[in-house]
Amino acid sequence: MANGPLIIDLMHPMDVVLQFPTIGRVRDSNVDIPLWIKYDGKPYDLTSHSLGFYGRDAKGVAKIALQDPIGPAIEAGRVTFRMPGAAFKVAGQYEEAWFRVEKDGQLVSSLNVKFNVLENNVEFGVDDEPYYSDIEKLIAEFKKAITNSENDALKIIAEYKQKFQSIVDNSTWLMSQLDIIEAKIKSNDIATNSQLKQAVADLSTELMTEISKRPTNQDVVDMVERGFANFDGGNPHTIADEVTLNSQYPNGTSGIWVTQDNGHKFFWNANTSKWVDGGAYQAVELNDDSVEINKLAPNATNATVLLDAQGYPDYDDRTHVFDFNSGEQQAAILWGQGQSYRIPSGTKVKNTEVDNYTSVRLLFNTETKTFSTKPWNTKIGKNEIIILTLRDRWSSEIKNTSVSANFPVTINGHLQTSKSSILPSMLSENNATGVYVSPAAMKLPDYDLTNHVLNFNSKVSDLDTTATVGYNGKRYAIPANTKVENKVFNETSNAMLVFSPSTKKFNFIKWNDDVPEDSVPLGMLRELSGIATNQATKASFSGAFTMTFNGKYANQLGNDNDSMATIIQSDRFAPDYDDRTHTFRFNSQRRTSANDGYEPKVVITYNGNQYVLDNDVTVVNQLAVNRQTTIQKLVFNIDTKDFSFIRNDAPTAYNQWVVAVIRDDNSLEQNTLFNTTVIAEFPVTVNGLPQGQTINEKEANMIGILHRGAMDYAPEESAAAYKMARQIGFNHVEGDVQFTKDNVPVMIHDETINRTAFNADGSSLSQNIAVVEHTLDELNQYSYAMIHNKFRSEYKDTKLCTFEDMVKIGKAYNYHLHVELKIEMTKEQVQTLVDIAAKYGMLDNIGWQAFTHEWLKPLQEIYPKATLELLTEDNPTNELLAEMKNYQNGSNYVIGSFSSKVTPDGMVDFAKAGIGLYVWTLYSNKAVQSWLGTPVNGVMVQGEVNPAKAMMFKY
Repeated sequence: MANGPLIIDLMHPMDVVLQFPTIGRVRDSNVDIPLWIKYDGKPYDLTSHSLGFYGRDAKGVAKIALQDPIGPAIEAGRVTFRMPGAAFKVAGQYEEAWFRVEKDGQLVSSLNVKFNVLENNVEFGVDDEPYYSDIEKLIAEFKKAITNSENDALKIIAEYKQKFQSIVDNSTWLMSQLDIIEAKIKSNDIATNSQLKQAVADLSTELMTEISKRPTNQDVVDMVERGFANFDGGNPHTIADEVTLNSQYPNGTSGIWVTQDNGHKFFWNANTSKWVDGGAYQAVELNDDSVEINKLAPNATNATVLLDAQGYPDYDDRTHVFDFNSGEQQAAILWGQGQSYRIPSGTKVKNTEVDNYTSVRLLFNTETKTFSTKPWNTKIGKNEIIILTLRDRWSSEIKNTSVSANFPVTINGHLQTSKSSILPSMLSENNATGVYVSPAAMKLPDYDLTNHVLNFNSKVSDLDTTATVGYNGKRYAIPANTKVENKVFNETSNAMLVFSPSTKKFNFIKWNDDVPEDSVPLGMLRELSGIATNQATKASFSGAFTMTFNGKYANQLGNDNDSMATIIQSDRFAPDYDDRTHTFRFNSQRRTSANDGYEPKVVITYNGNQYVLDNDVTVVNQLAVNRQTTIQKLVFNIDTKDFSFIRNDAPTAYNQWVVAVIRDDNSLEQNTLFNTTVIAEFPVTVNGLPQGQTINEKEANMIGILHRGAMDYAPEESAAAYKMARQIGFNHVEGDVQFTKDNVPVMIHDETINRTAFNADGSSLSQNIAVVEHTLDELNQYSYAMIHNKFRSEYKDTKLCTFEDMVKIGKAYNYHLHVELKIEMTKEQVQTLVDIAAKYGMLDNIGWQAFTHEWLKPLQEIYPKATLELLTEDNPTNELLAEMKNYQNGSNYVIGSFSSKVTPDGMVDFAKAGIGLYVWTLYSNKAVQSWLGTPVNGVMVQGEVNPAKAMMFKY
């Protein structure tokens, strides 16, 4: 029986003893040794290579054999190396031996091995075989020992029972036979040497017969590793069919046989005396095109989702819920070969992994018909198929949500723009199941909604190109004038377009029919309201290419005004509509500050085309200025690349795409901020604020004071945070002032910078840095880029905001400032603050705060009219009222600024005494509303809490 191949890995040198007990003896020649050459565990292609054996035998004689490798699978590294006779002249072990792999005469790799040549003795006068296995040699020795013994047969049997047991894996049968011989000797059934010799001879014959019926573990390994090749090293044989095999070899034969009719492999089972069907014969590597699409597991590819007519599926990244928008028409899932499931109306799926993973998969269980979400890197279950993959990176600082699916998905009701959904047409040609159509150059495929015919518009003129369909890396040209009639239109409004790679034909079948075995699906077509009227008014196609309907895109069907362009907006600022000047601003390349550089350009997208706005474009809505109409359309002319406003009820020209629809009925005199609405396929702000949010005007009856600036969006108390306050609706901002070692007033809450500052590389500070112990230049060596306790690299160059910086911003932005003295200051330091405020005419636009009220007395002496805000965590009592009244001097305004944790009881007495009432710090509109029934006329808030909006929604 031949041995299994020796596995040699060129990347992993090893010390191997090549011992072939049934081959490789002195006087042998052209001995075949099966080898399997690998490279780092993978089969190594030996095509165009040479394979050599080099070594010095026990007597020091060099041997060389260099030859081209021969079968059985050279490209997979499976070869038979034929050792020449010169290698078997001397018995013993080669002291130096190695296999050498060469290509074009150059060394690829070599591996040292050990190689033994066995003696070829003629034993006991028997030379009918060229050599013996270990078991055969032991039998011969046993027979010789019995022959030469006259009286010690029992002793010899006992000795050889041990020897047999050490080399035979399963020696039970052999031991039982020797036990029988022992018993017969003891009972005188075997009385003479001739009888004993005959018993041993019979035992030898029976033993070899028994062993031949029992394949060893190594035999099984040999069969598996050699791809079920014949035990003698040959290739599998072929035969017509199983009937012919049974007829020709009723008693079996060696090797593996492959039947030509069905490609199954058969091998003989000696125990049952039957041929065994081992299933379809398959090589180690798959041949190209050998796996058909209907042989793939149902979860091998993403599911196909048939959408409902009422709208695209939507993912809400605020509630983290995916809504299939399945209604009366019912969305559906298709998978495998014709399997489907109608998604019940109102089906929604909660992203349960959003707190732990930013990227998750939405899965459908084909057995339980349920949906679930799992982390993107988790192995999917046997009965699960992928519906889509979504990334939900939501925090109070950033929303960066995207969905990858083979059907359109909106996010918060808006189509994805900068991160479009992945459609089948975008799949790689090499994708195992990727099917795509490349349209001709001049015109997209078009579906005639009247006659229900798809025209691929392939090669419509001599100037045009040919449309193609690709499948598994192959391309098929679609002949000119190829049309496909939808013959199932009168049976169903949902049809599947399929393509047969074998016949090169297209066809429409019912959406829930099985896909023919020789076909692959190209997409799902939906025509609505068509069965009764024979004229579809709405249609959609989700699949491997884009098609038009009666020459229009799906979103253009019906009223042309429904067709809208969209934009990829600038990174930081959304487009804005100012309803006071009636101007639309795209905010393209808008500068944020002198050091920030330019923002990314805005890109207009329409009909698959793009137009880049190289400059910030503004468009005046003259219809609103002249009060000619309350609803206007902003349109983009694709020929002139200009923007203009037209009446909403005016028809859209063929070369115009609607950018936005605006309701602006504000008058220039009223300057109201509540009635403007902008509808677009992208976010639009109104007056710099999200729609529906109003500015907290400083003269409002309950003013809103933004705590430490817009600290949810920019580093707290930084110049950026104070500037951004207006953008989120505030005219009042609060901050804390301290002095540096060189006597510069700066805006910072803590006595050290450790909580709000980082080293320049973003690492945390290793020691406390006190503000008062360092100069401004020393403090500005650090990066004040903290937002929500995290380093934000986009703000890495942020420095401390000085008090003068804050005052200048307040002047420019028409702010009222609220400044808290965080330390007890000298009269000279207070004078510095007053001088800076006076320099910019802001003395009457600042309220001065302190918890230790006495710290404000030097300021009151310098500027008696100063507004004082006396901070306290105490409840409003008569004692506290008396203290605050002491700070009233007849020319100033005194405010009691209370913690939100106090009770409002007694505040009326403060109001009657002419003392203003503030509350700090509130974190929600609901918290604001809880103070509306009190005399409080100012609240300090954080984030986008909007007191004016809270008041309006309360009453």
